[in-house]
Formats: sequence, structure tokens, C-alpha cells
Amino acid sequence: GDCLGLYHGAAEPCLLPAERAAQMAMRRLHAGDSMSAAEKRKLQREAQKGYLVQVDIIDSMLGVDAAGYATADEDRGVEEGDQVLQVLSGLKDSTYAKPLWDKQRDAIAGLPKVLEDAARPITIRLKRSNPGGAADRLRQRRLMEELLSLKAMAKDSQACPKCHVRVQRSAGCNHMNCTQCRTHFCYRCGKEMPSEDPYSHFRTGGCTTFDTEEVQRM
Repeated sequence: GDCLGLYHGAAEPCLLPAERAAQMAMRRLHAGDSMSAAEKRKLQREAQKGYLVQVDIIDSMLGVDAAGYATADEDRGVEEGDQVLQVLSGLKDSTYAKPLWDKQRDAIAGLPKVLEDAARPITIRLKRSNPGGAADRLRQRRLMEELLSLKAMAKDSQACPKCHVRVQRSAGCNHMNCTQCRTHFCYRCGKEMPSEDPYSHFRTGGCTTFDTEEVQRM
């Protein structure tokens, strides 16, 4: 429902008590060098709960990088480097919200598609970034981008049956000649082909010299 201003002043953002407690805990945790170890642990647990951001039909989607961190500061309270913990269906104060993506359960590679395809409104739970954590976020981002590149390469390439170097084909027939060990092999099934007559594979091996898509493109 509409906010009645019970939890904050007129000039403050609308937050439920649990969300405000998490934000206050994170600020105190970052600022408090005089706190005891027990106090810091307690505040750390509260901060780990994160805060909620609701994305309605008319709102722009939250921008995240390959590692699941917000890419820019936003008016809705998100700061660059805040980490996405969970994506939920429905309004942020709904008791019937359904988890669509969870950092503890789902692969980070699936987060962008969930954010893009989910029917709105959705609610995103984020965790405040740690001070001085930019270098660690950059390392995680580069690692995730590298893993995604390797995954894409594995999907769109074929390994040489002899030396296992992966080869990508941009166009042409399914007869491949490995640049590493010069082995002849079939791009379609990955089997080695006789060097003296490699095209005999297409006559007896069940594979075609050209894929249907390649024929249509020609």
C-alpha cells in the first residue's frame, strides 16, 4: 500500500524497518573502529541481510556486471558495487514473493536473463559493498567474463581429437585441419578423419560436408 511516513521523515527514502536496520548496520560497521569484536560481528550479520529494491513496470532495470555487482549509483538507493543476492517476484512488502534467482543456489551467468525476462514488478535484494573492495570486485568481474568467454568458445567450437586444442569455424565445410598437430577431423562430430582421404568420412560417417545453414548462406 501507500507509505504513511511512519518509518521516516518526509525527506528520507521509503524503507521498511528491517531494511533501514540493515543500512544503518552497514554504515556503523564501516565507520566504527571503536566497537568491540562482538558488536562488529552482530552488525556484520545484520548487514549481510541486505536491502530491497523494487523494480516496477515503468522503471529501468538495474544494471549489473558479469559478477552480479551494480554498475552505477541509482536514485533508488543502489550504489555502484552493491552485490545482488536475490531476485524475487512481486512487491518488496509482499508475503507471497517467489524466488526467481538466488546467489546461494543459482549460477551467476543466469542473473542477467532473469532480470531481463522476469515479469514486473520484481524485488531485488542487494548487499552493500565493502569499503576498498573495488579491486576485489574488478578481479571477480574479469574472472567471470573470462569464464563466460570460455563457455561461449566451448559451445561454438570443436576440440581436436588428438591434441584437444579447440578450433572455431567461421564458415566453410566440416573438414577441419588442426593448426596445432595437423590432424584432420570432422567439425560436426569431432572424429578424426584419414589424412589420405578425409572426405571419405562424409561418404560413410553419416556427417554432411556442409551444414544446412552453410548451404543456405551460400
